[in-house]
Amino acid sequence: WTATHKPKEPTYDTRSDFDTIQNTSNANDMIPIIYGRRKWGGAQTWHSTSSDKKTLTKDIILCEGEINGITDVRANDLVLSSLSGCSYIPSLGAVNQSPPSNYDVVGGYKNCAWMRATLVSSDQLQGSNPTITSIIEGRKIYDTRTNTIKYSQNPAMCVRDYILNKRFGLGRWITVDMLDEDSIKECADYCDEVIAYYVPSTLSTYNAVQNQITKLQQELQAHPEYSQETVTAINNSINDLTIELQTVQSQPVTQILVTSPRYQMNLILNQRKTHIDNLQTMMATFGGFLVYNGNKISLKMEKETSISYAFDDSNICATDDGTPDISWTTTSLADTPNRYVLTFYDPDNEWVGVKCQVNDTADQKLRGKIITKEVTLDGVTSQSQALRLGRIFMAKNRMNVLVVEFKTGTHAMHLQAGDVITVTHKSLSAM
Repeated sequence: WTATHKPKEPTYDTRSDFDTIQNTSNANDMIPIIYGRRKWGGAQTWHSTSSDKKTLTKDIILCEGEINGITDVRANDLVLSSLSGCSYIPSLGAVNQSPPSNYDVVGGYKNCAWMRATLVSSDQLQGSNPTITSIIEGRKIYDTRTNTIKYSQNPAMCVRDYILNKRFGLGRWITVDMLDEDSIKECADYCDEVIAYYVPSTLSTYNAVQNQITKLQQELQAHPEYSQETVTAINNSINDLTIELQTVQSQPVTQILVTSPRYQMNLILNQRKTHIDNLQTMMATFGGFLVYNGNKISLKMEKETSISYAFDDSNICATDDGTPDISWTTTSLADTPNRYVLTFYDPDNEWVGVKCQVNDTADQKLRGKIITKEVTLDGVTSQSQALRLGRIFMAKNRMNVLVVEFKTGTHAMHLQAGDVITVTHKSLSAM
């Protein structure tokens, strides 16, 4: 819902658009928050040129600290370390990091990850102010499951970090004792569960196929904690590849099995939006939603969940004539999408927005038309994850067509949004 039913947003400052990585220099720029791994430019805050105009030194604020690392630093998309005389000094935003040597001029960059880049003009590197980009491994956060502060791409734990942060999040209003920590841990574990899926690939030699078999075998041995479903998928792939060894030269393998955590978040929050907007963007990466119940804020998500309560005519309140007080309506499918176009940010395509589709071809044929809805998943950098979320959106459209209303007693007061219930009534059974 947070991804597919966003209200119309006001116009925000988009000079730091994800698809246009640059070094901005504007007093109104906000310091980004980066969770997970993304390519980024940053805001130039200071520069100085040598007397001969051949050397440029500049400071670039990257994001809120403390982050895990800064790698693949480039100037005008050229690897900085390969350019003669060029270098950079990174600071990861630790609380106790040392201020720059010219502190009196530029300040301390407190709580910020930043770098000082030294650039020397050459035949390769030209221009008055080259753009510096890098791969950022984002914020270190507190993981309640291990009681450690570490780099994490886990969406549930990143949501927790944002909610509790007093500097840029909701920490001035929401404290730890207001959170249902067990619900956050449950969502985090589900996001981290490793799944197996196929991706397009071409293996055209015997050695390439054998190497893939060995890789899968080693992964099984190294991860005894994998679920039975994932283990079965890997074993099936090993068996299929073993058979395909015999025909690989005449018939290359067109797809291979890969494994990854079910949901990860790699997100840059770099626009001036409300906390609700930012949380919607974060939770869209894993189908999450927040519930307030019993003076606690719980994190829920779209996943298989056990039934919490069963309602039938014995615990549904009756009307004056003794019949169950229950009504139902069906939702209209007239404008329900049967095609989702999902945008994710592809690391293999310069981290720009790439579109993929999920189609309900049966519904398209039945209704004789295609109704398209576009969804941007800012924190998703995997096509597989984007497609899985798209299939969840489509399944909810297809299956959630009945709205039931009824009255019940105080014995159901423990239920909250996100709980799964069953409703049994003879008129509903006929539908």
